[in-house]
Amino acid sequence: MSTPPKDTQPTRRLSFPLTPPRSLSSLQLSHPPKAYSFAAAGWLKLYFFGVAAFLQDHGLDKKANFVGSSAGSLTAAGLVLGVDFRAVRDFALQCVEKTHGHIIPAFKLHEMVEKCLLMMLDEKSHERLNGRLEVSVTALPSCSNRRYKKFTSADDFHQALLASCRMAPIAGLPFKFRGEYIFDGGLSDFQPMLDDDTITVSPFFFVDADIRPSRYVPPWWSVYPPRREDIAWLFDLGYHDAKLWSKKSGAANAQAGGSVSFLSTFQKDTDMSFGRFWGYRSIGRIVPSWMMTVICFIFFIFFVRPMSMFFILIELLFKTFFYGMMMIYLTVTCSKKIIITSTWMKCTSCFCQFINPQLFIRGLVPGFSWCLPLNRVELLKFSLCYRVAVHYL
Repeated sequence: MSTPPKDTQPTRRLSFPLTPPRSLSSLQLSHPPKAYSFAAAGWLKLYFFGVAAFLQDHGLDKKANFVGSSAGSLTAAGLVLGVDFRAVRDFALQCVEKTHGHIIPAFKLHEMVEKCLLMMLDEKSHERLNGRLEVSVTALPSCSNRRYKKFTSADDFHQALLASCRMAPIAGLPFKFRGEYIFDGGLSDFQPMLDDDTITVSPFFFVDADIRPSRYVPPWWSVYPPRREDIAWLFDLGYHDAKLWSKKSGAANAQAGGSVSFLSTFQKDTDMSFGRFWGYRSIGRIVPSWMMTVICFIFFIFFVRPMSMFFILIELLFKTFFYGMMMIYLTVTCSKKIIITSTWMKCTSCFCQFINPQLFIRGLVPGFSWCLPLNRVELLKFSLCYRVAVHYL
């Protein structure tokens, strides 16, 4: 798709009102975060909207930078532009009503995303970003990550957000953007980071993020939503968890601002049921939810983590062999030492990561993450599997 011209047209009327300015005089800010990261989320983006509403209500979105992947990029963009996330929530719940109980609408998520963007963006949105937003996208077929932070026009900005939210087949098929085919940003960079101090936000219950659900949220809701009354509480949960984080971190006075009734709006009739684990009401209440949380935790620790580590090791072994064979071939056919040296360094790096016992121990033995640091830079560079699993390893 060709890059649209830089000319802008007259601003059209927004369907979603921009959030009115808020005063920070009533807040006691100690160390306001300078950067926030929103992970891939799918239909769990309602949790993000609640977190975003809290950040807006307490002025924590001011002067901060944002990075997002997939649905997280929409939330990050909305925070920079000052979009009313309560209006966004209402629109998302309408989409949930049209999707739950149907098959075809479940594969038209891209149409809903486009409608949401048309409501959020105006012809000068890209001019109001001021370098505060980065959008994460996956380039095909290499599955390499791209970060977009400069946009030439409103349409270019629009297309970049669509590119980040292209999880096929439920969110449309890959399309060509800036000269290459793209895929959902969550594939190559599930939880993008700007620096080590970036505040991470994730809607998944078992991840290691600064702001994450304090109550169990079925992960499969990210692919197919439950009924409106079952998922609507995610907004309040996100607001509530952002408040807990702000009190714990001292980012803001959590008593200031806000208009959400906490806890009372959360699910109650399924809190102690097997149905809470599955997230749908088609299964009778059999096992208390705390037991299902323990079972799910054990499954995650003793199956998901080891399997993820296994695939990372296999990928590193394959790349070691690949770069090794390439180095032998280049040594015979190529006279440029720079290319041979570069290939040798890649082969050596992959091999060193493969034989590193810390990687193996962290994957198989729970509780060693804090004392066995990994070379994240090299792993992120050479392992696609690690880029996908980094948020929970």
